[in-house]
Amino acid sequence: MKRFSNILIVTCLAISLAGCSPEWQKKFTRKKKDVKKRPKIYQERKYPKKPSPEIYKKHYSYVVTWMSELLSDLGGNHKKDVRCMEEIVSNMKDMQNVLVPEWQDKFQVHIDRIMKVREIILYEDLSKFNIDYVKSSLEREDRAIKRDFSYKRAKDHLVKTSEEEAQVTPTSVEAPVSASVVQTPPVEEAKAAENSEAKDEAKPQGAGQ
Repeated sequence: MKRFSNILIVTCLAISLAGCSPEWQKKFTRKKKDVKKRPKIYQERKYPKKPSPEIYKKHYSYVVTWMSELLSDLGGNHKKDVRCMEEIVSNMKDMQNVLVPEWQDKFQVHIDRIMKVREIILYEDLSKFNIDYVKSSLEREDRAIKRDFSYKRAKDHLVKTSEEEAQVTPTSVEAPVSASVVQTPPVEEAKAAENSEAKDEAKPQGAGQ
């Protein structure tokens, strides 16, 4: 009997201790349902770029920078080559949008040449022959853009902004002469009239009788 009571006490202690343990609580704790959160979707909004000299200078600088980056490590990393190529094409098109139509046509020739190189980089393996052709083509276009389409050469061939078109040179307008203005008599006539009045006053009375 005493042995049974000891076993019962030990069993009760074990149950009480087990009830306090985290593992035991997890077995009898109701799990919360995982609520899937809706992903937040951010839509990039593109604002139209107004043509301006600053826009042209900015994108020209980007073209030169990305071109230098591509030429310095061409063939080293395909993803990097593709990224550089896409940035070059995108910024060249932004430059073109700021040019007047005649110069847009001139610049399109260089965009077309760059697009041919882009096709090789994106869809072909840069073998020894391909990489030499691509590099020489990029170097040629890099020199042509710096020579013919720098801001100094293109600044007079950019699309004018609305503010520049609205500027009109003011013209001077003379005020019309009013017809109601009465001209004063000349100085000589005024003096003659004064002398005549003075003579009449000085004439003695009865001289005219």
